Amino acid sequence: MDLLTQLLIDRLDQIHVVPTGAGFGALLILIVMSLICWYEIIHRIACRLFRYIHYRNAIKKFSSLEKRQYFPSFSESLTEGTLKRLSLFTWSSWQKVSLQNMTKPEDRNSIMVSLIQNQLDKERLQLESGLTLLACIGACAPFVGLFGTVWGIYHALQAIGSQGSSSLEQVAGPVGEALVMTGIGLLVALPAVFAYNAFIRLNRCEFAQLDSFAHELILLIVHDISLKNSSSQQGESFSLPNIDHSDKQGELL
Repeated sequence: MDLLTQLLIDRLDQIHVVPTGAGFGALLILIVMSLICWYEIIHRIACRLFRYIHYRNAIKKFSSLEKRQYFPSFSESLTEGTLKRLSLFTWSSWQKVSLQNMTKPEDRNSIMVSLIQNQLDKERLQLESGLTLLACIGACAPFVGLFGTVWGIYHALQAIGSQGSSSLEQVAGPVGEALVMTGIGLLVALPAVFAYNAFIRLNRCEFAQLDSFAHELILLIVHDISLKNSSSQQGESFSLPNIDHSDKQGELL
């Protein structure tokens, strides 16, 4: 970060913008914001690609399961991640619920749906972690840059006043140079805003995949009906309550 700071200061010095005092502090804050922003973007893209490959392979294996008894070996074979946690949790919950004396099968079904919904909420929170930081950077970076601009204009006007001259050439140069801080703030904020909205959209798609996988888990574990044999079960009726997967996110405007 010291090298990046020195390179940026050298560049500003070439255009005669040398931030001092609070302006220099604003510049450092913008540099830190930019580093955090790009770290989050690269990290999330890498994790998203890993989960996409993992989901595709896991769903392919899951759709080939014919009976409930094969599910434990399938869940253990999964790569560590969201699907494995959800699969292991569902199986352990089913083992506990199946031991309870319940007269109605619907009671077990509703309990399993509630337990899976709680686990989905935990996975949702884990996927959303870090997005608030991107939103804060996108919202605050322009104001940090604006503060640096105001500070630069203030010192520029002080320097002009001390010279006792207020010609257009002497005013326009320092004031225009101070506006560079606002531009830096916008350059930091724009990637954060775009990345935030893009990841919100990707998370919605991922939540839909998890919701579909959770319904399939209920079919296999609770009703012992696999997707491979579901076509032969069309005449059989069973109750499958909907898992509430309402969208709780808002986009940064």
